[in-house]
Amino acid sequence: MAQQKRKTREPFGIVDIGATKLACFISERNAENQITLLGQSVHAADGIKNGDISDLEKFRTALGRTIELAEQDAGVEIKIIDIVTSFGDAQFSHHHQAIELGDGAISRKDIKRLMMRQKPEDSTPNRVSVQTVNHDFVIDDSITVENPLGMHGHNLAIKYGQLSLQRTSWLNLLSSAHVNHLDIGDIHHTASMAALACLSEDERQTGALIIDFGGSSTSLAVYDKGYLQFASSVKMGGNHITRDIAKILSLSTADAERVKALDGSALPSLRQIPLTPASSFPERGDNFAHAQLLAPQPAPLRSHISPEQHQLLPGIIIARLEEILELIDARLAQSGLGSPRQYHIAVTGGGSQLTGLTDFLSEYYEKPVMLSAPSVASGLDGQITGGSFAAAMGMAAFIATDQNRTLPEYNITTDSTRGLARLGRFGRWLDAHL
Repeated sequence: MAQQKRKTREPFGIVDIGATKLACFISERNAENQITLLGQSVHAADGIKNGDISDLEKFRTALGRTIELAEQDAGVEIKIIDIVTSFGDAQFSHHHQAIELGDGAISRKDIKRLMMRQKPEDSTPNRVSVQTVNHDFVIDDSITVENPLGMHGHNLAIKYGQLSLQRTSWLNLLSSAHVNHLDIGDIHHTASMAALACLSEDERQTGALIIDFGGSSTSLAVYDKGYLQFASSVKMGGNHITRDIAKILSLSTADAERVKALDGSALPSLRQIPLTPASSFPERGDNFAHAQLLAPQPAPLRSHISPEQHQLLPGIIIARLEEILELIDARLAQSGLGSPRQYHIAVTGGGSQLTGLTDFLSEYYEKPVMLSAPSVASGLDGQITGGSFAAAMGMAAFIATDQNRTLPEYNITTDSTRGLARLGRFGRWLDAHL
């Protein structure tokens, strides 16, 4: 399929594949160089379990339906999708390539020759590199520069990082797109893209850790000196907290999720509050200055659990959060990045809306932690807000600023083809073959 260079304001499609939902956004860059949302859809993540595809047929159907609904909403048909996900046991590795130089100044030809030697570094046959992040150029193994053009030296090297996924997960994504008559453009990691929507350029320059709390997994990414330095995911998230609540309080999963949303809290101080028994109204002749009536009373419960169950709730939530953070700390330590305390820390994602989460993280890491939400998209009456869409909005910002990407052509739905568009991908096949 022939490819063309992306036009400045050409619409593009992004699919955010999460543990509980699939979201598709069709966006474009407006005259003010801002991202404008043209169409959107959200669909249940059928065929996904434990942070990866468990039923390929169900997932393919859900993916196709999600994209079709977004196309109808936008009035635009797309043939390529860019994917953001935490699936596939993402691993980030660092590499470098070098070339020998002649006696003259470094030319564009030299830089191009170096870049052509930059290739995917698949560490094992079971992994596939899906993302390359260029860092700095190095001249003569000692001088680090952003742009070596016109400089002199004996050798030129480039440092870069690569994100890889398990080959099985990658093939499943690829085949699911092809079944729906789509090609895949870029595949990026959830937290690495969320950082582009939630962190300022200064924060990414000075060093920042972003934690994206999802349903079945929690993703993390570290930026420093303006570049992505690390990305990973731990297979533990908000759904695990819900299951803990359900088991310990003997509730159904649906009731446990409701309890977590309505009365759940990670405020550290709540673990210390003693259970205050209910006090009846004083009878005739009793002293009305009862200590229990004058003492501060807990907030009324919004769910149907008992006060005894409510007292256990913060401890259940905090225990699982501590386990997640211990896994994050271990990942950073194994990668040689040190303690999270040396970075600016921000949290986002659907699970970040838990009451008291930032207070708990601030106490755990002994430094301020910021709750970050994306702010790069507009359109559709502001329906796209909150951390649940941070990764997709970051991906949109990345695509809009990458002027060198190439994509297949897209088709605008006209009045003559709108009827076929309503038939989805089957209608598109009829339009192409009849």
